[in-house]
Amino acid sequence: MEQVEFVRQCFRELFSDDGGDLVARQGRILSFMDKINSRIENYESSSWKYPQKINDVIYYLNLWRPWENYIFKSTEATNWANCIEFGDDFGSGADFSLEKYYRMCDELLEAVQNNETIMKLHAERFAREAQGYDDKLHMLVYDIIYCADTYGFYLQAKAATTSTKERIKRARLRSALEEAQANLVSAQRDLEEKQREVFCVDMTGTQVVHKKFGTGNVISYQDGKLHISFPSGDKLFQYPAGIEKGFLTVPDGDLMEKIVLEIKTKADLDVAEKKAVDARKEYERLQKETGLI
Repeated sequence: MEQVEFVRQCFRELFSDDGGDLVARQGRILSFMDKINSRIENYESSSWKYPQKINDVIYYLNLWRPWENYIFKSTEATNWANCIEFGDDFGSGADFSLEKYYRMCDELLEAVQNNETIMKLHAERFAREAQGYDDKLHMLVYDIIYCADTYGFYLQAKAATTSTKERIKRARLRSALEEAQANLVSAQRDLEEKQREVFCVDMTGTQVVHKKFGTGNVISYQDGKLHISFPSGDKLFQYPAGIEKGFLTVPDGDLMEKIVLEIKTKADLDVAEKKAVDARKEYERLQKETGLI
């Protein structure tokens, strides 16, 4: 009876509520393993048969609350991580991270929930066999991981042999490429918006003032230059640089406000064009690095 109560107490501690704290949950898993295995070692004749491994204890948690836990088997989980190029290392043995493994499972869960075909098939099976039992699709998530490996569903043979380091590197590159693509789309959208905002003030016939040449009238605007008639003769000034740098002033306040706005829209366009060019270069660089071009 002492041994029975000991085992029961170990399970009580393992099944303690943790409010979703996976680090605390992993601590209880390791504590359960240490306590049970230390007791098993006292029975030399059969101690080799029953040591508790981390996947065993995680399975107990899944049996207890499947809607909060997943099943774990190292080989199947690692091969799945390699196949999808999961961007982190959940490790194994003493280096195992429950939080990282569950995060990979949560990503698969989200994908399953968004797959109409799988959800339809599951709903039909659920109605036929589950008898109201609902594990929030956690068993289905592991079924997919298990079956993909067991029945050879992987399209690439390398899925089972990819190193963790290489897999994480590829995942990070893929994530960076997706971010670069989003940045490029955003930059192009901003550029198009700035292009629509740009306008040119018609300066023809406008009166302008120059400190040296006095008051003059704009005759025409061509090739980025204002042709201005002054009492002393006609002159050419860069536009809008001549106004920006203070060589020319415009007495008409309303018109001057429009010119200032025009200058701003063109400056904003220059910035948007540079961002779009930089975003395109970064996207193409990452495409090349990931082997997509």
